[in-house]
Amino acid sequence: MPRMKRMGARGRGSWGRDGGYTSILWLIICLFLPSLAMAQSEIKMTAGEKKQLDTFFSNFSEAALKSFKQNSLPPEALLDFALNHIYKNAFRSLKRSKDGASAIIPAALVDQTT
Repeated sequence: MPRMKRMGARGRGSWGRDGGYTSILWLIICLFLPSLAMAQSEIKMTAGEKKQLDTFFSNFSEAALKSFKQNSLPPEALLDFALNHIYKNAFRSLKRSKDGASAIIPAALVDQTT
């Protein structure tokens, strides 16, 4: 019978234990991430500031505005946001056509929104 060269146990890292570097990596991750979360400083806000921020962000959400980077929003997307926002939040202020099938949105209202 031919003699087989011994290759060592499968799944063992260079330290001779199962997992080797993987176990150490997971240990570091498990210890580091919670400490990173605890290092975050809490931002103190008044109830009024929180309400303003909630309103600010919900306006983008309800108008279905997609993610964008600062100063990269095309004018068409900004106009779509303004029209959707006005339609959802200021519908009563729109001037309707005689047949009621369309509405006129004053430019000042669009400017105020954007």
